[in-house]
Amino acid sequence: MIVSNASSLIALARIERFGLLQSVFGHLCIPQAVYDEIVVKGAGKAGADETREAVGDWIEVLPVKDTAMVRSLLTELGRGESEAIALALETEGGLVLLDDRRARTVAKFMGLRHFQKNNHPKSHGGTGSIRTNHFSNPGRRSSRFSNSSISFGVKRTPVW
Repeated sequence: MIVSNASSLIALARIERFGLLQSVFGHLCIPQAVYDEIVVKGAGKAGADETREAVGDWIEVLPVKDTAMVRSLLTELGRGESEAIALALETEGGLVLLDDRRARTVAKFMGLRHFQKNNHPKSHGGTGSIRTNHFSNPGRRSSRFSNSSISFGVKRTPVW
C-alpha cells in the first residue's frame, strides 16, 4: 500500500497530472492530516477538488493508530509528513510518497521505502519526476515508466 503526503498530490494537481497517481499506483492512502491540509485548509487551491473527488474511489483516508509515533515525529516534521510516515509503518508494504528531505531521512531511518518528487526545471517539460528509493536493498535495478510530463522510476528486483 502506498501512503502519500500532501505536497506530491498538490504538485501533480498544479500541472494537471493528478490522475497519474492512479495510473501508476492504482490505490493511494492518505492520513487525515494530509486530507485536512489539501481539502480543508487548501480549499480552492490546487489539489483540493481532485483529492476530494478521488476519496472513496482510489484514494482512501485512513486514521493513524500510533499517535505516540506521530507526536514523536512532530519534533522534526510537519503533521502531514509525520502522519504519512506513521501510517506507512502501520500498513502492509510500507511505501510512502515524500518530497521533504528531512522526511525522507526519517523514512530511511524507520526502514521505509519512499517515493520522491524531484523538480527538474529543464527536463520533463519543466514539471519534475518521481523516483523511489528502497533502502533495504540498494542493489535493485530501476525500471522507468514515462509520461510526456513526468517519469516514474521504480526500483525492482531483477528477474534472472
